[in-house]
Amino acid sequence: MKLRISAFLLVLGFAIAIPTINAQTSAPASAPAAKKAKTDLEKAMSTIGRANRQLKKQIGDASQNASSLELVAKMRAGAEESVKLIPAKAQDLPAGERDAFTAKYQASMKDFLAGVTKLEADLKANNNAAAQVDLKNLNDQEKEGHKSYRRPEKE
Repeated sequence: MKLRISAFLLVLGFAIAIPTINAQTSAPASAPAAKKAKTDLEKAMSTIGRANRQLKKQIGDASQNASSLELVAKMRAGAEESVKLIPAKAQDLPAGERDAFTAKYQASMKDFLAGVTKLEADLKANNNAAAQVDLKNLNDQEKEGHKSYRRPEKE
């Protein structure tokens, strides 16, 4: 009987000690990876993205047009800031291609701003059906722009 109790206590001791030792040795590996700092362009685009996500939820509701117009103003501010900035992907290109890439990016952002202006006009006119179409077009533009101008994520 004493042998069984001793064996049980020995196994119990190992059962408690092994996970504790494992946790101590693997703690640095499981620590979250440090996030890289966002560029000014990424911050401006985040402003557009947050406003866009909220706007998608309420664009069909004419009673929320005042709030929608505030969100459109945030999108406009982010887009106007973005036009002035250069995508990080430009640094990856040869020097001869950078200027053309940047000009094409800025033209794309100006087209986006024109779409934001149209969206704003439709919301002011309480034409929410047209505003929904405008927002969909802006989202399509966003997807194409990200394919063309965003630096691929490195894993």
